[in-house]
Amino acid sequence: MNFDLKKITESKYFVHYIFWAVLIVQYSIDNWYLARKSIPIYIICFILKNVLLMGIVYANLLVLIPHFFKQKKYLQYFVSVFIIGLLYTACTIILIEQYLIGDIKDWVLECSIQGRVTVDFLVGMRYFVISFLFYLIQQRYEQQQQLTNILLEKTKSDLNYLRSQINPHFLFNTFNNLYGLAIEKSDKTPEVILKLSDMMDYMLYESNELEVLLKKDIENLQNYMAIELLRQKNTNAISFTVEGKVGKQKIAPLLFLPLLENGFKHGVSNSIENGFLESQLIVDNKNITFKMKNNVSKATSNNKALNRGIGLTNLHKRLELTYPNRYLFETKIENEIFYTFLQLTLSV
Repeated sequence: MNFDLKKITESKYFVHYIFWAVLIVQYSIDNWYLARKSIPIYIICFILKNVLLMGIVYANLLVLIPHFFKQKKYLQYFVSVFIIGLLYTACTIILIEQYLIGDIKDWVLECSIQGRVTVDFLVGMRYFVISFLFYLIQQRYEQQQQLTNILLEKTKSDLNYLRSQINPHFLFNTFNNLYGLAIEKSDKTPEVILKLSDMMDYMLYESNELEVLLKKDIENLQNYMAIELLRQKNTNAISFTVEGKVGKQKIAPLLFLPLLENGFKHGVSNSIENGFLESQLIVDNKNITFKMKNNVSKATSNNKALNRGIGLTNLHKRLELTYPNRYLFETKIENEIFYTFLQLTLSV
């Protein structure tokens, strides 16, 4: 049996566990004299007292508040509270103070009946107040959970919409590549189609979760690189390397693909003489870093819209949704070279 402390502390019943634990300890200390006099009486009083107090708390939480207070039947609510308080007082005086411990606890017999009624009634009212506080805490917890679920559903919806933009963008670029190979009657065309099929399988079926295994996402990047290498002439100037240990790390899917696409679109595939693209994925325990540099034409380097294409705009939005305050994304152009840096901090 697994003991999940985090799950227990996050439970909406956690405050109940703490309260009853404190009550039991307090009762045990305050009434230890009973144990010294008579263990059976001590145990019976312990059980009766806690059963009566639990009856007050959960009668209020499960019956009175839902059926009267929440329905704005305030008169019925307070009358019911008063009656239950009197019943608790009567049970405490008759069963516990008079019958069980009257001969042991001398002061019980010395106190006036009015004083004993007042004290026990106020104790009962105190637990009505405590149970009402439980109700408020529970309401707050449920509202917070509802808000969290709404935000989660919205995030999923937004991410699905953004992913739906990735596929057409990627397909548009890849089919252009296929068209070029088909015009050339290249023998590489079947291999490109096979790689494309593997990528589409990943993008359509495996990347629908908020997170996927890093290993799967890297395989998808390698397929994309293989497609591009099949149609490039200067393949020695194109590289994608992975450093570090790739294990069971999980990331949001399809974050790095738009960066590679952007590099090929504005760099190597843009009729640039001596075009090159160097990309690197670095994996450590806490961070995943993607670095890339590729040359661009002089006209492209002067184009301020380079960083505002569909792919990079989409990527910015997805990063804000999936890695808020846990990512660093920078791009810059220097001497007709476009630098890309993306670092993700993994959740613990």
